[in-house]
Amino acid sequence: MADAHDVEGDGTMLPFSERFLLNVKPLAKHVPPSLHDKEKISRVFYGNDSFYVLFRLHQTLYERIQSAKVNSSSAERKWRASNDTSPTDLYARFMSALYNLLDGSSDNTKFEDDCRAIIGTQSYVLFTLDKLIYKLVKQLQTVATDEMDNKLLQLYAYEKSRKHGRFVDIVCHENARVLLHDENIYRIECSSAPTRLSIQLMDFGHDKPEVTAVSMDPNFASYLHNDFLSVVPDKKEKPGIFLKRNKHRYSDAEECQAMEGFRVLNGLECKIACNSSKVSYVLDTEDFLFRPQKKTKTLQQNGSCHDDQAKISKRVQRFHRLLSSSS
Repeated sequence: MADAHDVEGDGTMLPFSERFLLNVKPLAKHVPPSLHDKEKISRVFYGNDSFYVLFRLHQTLYERIQSAKVNSSSAERKWRASNDTSPTDLYARFMSALYNLLDGSSDNTKFEDDCRAIIGTQSYVLFTLDKLIYKLVKQLQTVATDEMDNKLLQLYAYEKSRKHGRFVDIVCHENARVLLHDENIYRIECSSAPTRLSIQLMDFGHDKPEVTAVSMDPNFASYLHNDFLSVVPDKKEKPGIFLKRNKHRYSDAEECQAMEGFRVLNGLECKIACNSSKVSYVLDTEDFLFRPQKKTKTLQQNGSCHDDQAKISKRVQRFHRLLSSSS
């Protein structure tokens, strides 16, 4: 039975790429503190030509809509200066005309006439808005269905799942180069203070990056996904006692009571070799299990100290018998 975290709200199974992110932490290589970027409120995404075209089309659409809003506001001020009556919302009229064009209620000729009447001579940049929106939607569909573009989106989610302060731009760029070894790589950064989107074409310099094989052998892929990374269903029977000396203490207690005070930190990472399928642990990573020692309660029963001394004496006697029998 699938884990509750592996199922969406409608009951469908999540894809493996998303389930992988739920169970596995991204690996982080050691980077000197001097190479860490300064803390800033921004998000970085590395994309290819498809994402560059998508963002450029979005930028062009935003600029044209902004132009319509600015020019309609200017026309409203002129109307207010020449007439005593309050002007209508020209920008709302323009958006209504645009929606009518997109849903087929009007044609391009009527839309152009409406733009001239609402905005004026600066409306010529708006005549092809329907074609621009069509190209933007087609490009969005291309990105959504392309395998490489989806891998880049998964890589972004992979890097974003790192702990705060462990995101390193250099590592993110190198991971993108693994996927886009012979393609253009664009660094797309979105800043919120101030609000700004910057796009930078990354330069490989004089050294062309080596081609890195990103496809896996079918047998190795089957072992990785079906055996090594598979989600083992919960067994109905209870597992055996690992530390038997704790059996008398927690055998009759509830599980939540037995786990009270436990501190568990899963930080152990491992790497696997594609050619030999050998698994090795990553240095400086570990799992941490700790339960603070409870304060020793004051013994209430009479003779408890005497019982402890008797137990110690029996252990000493058994130890001496063991020594005498081995000599």
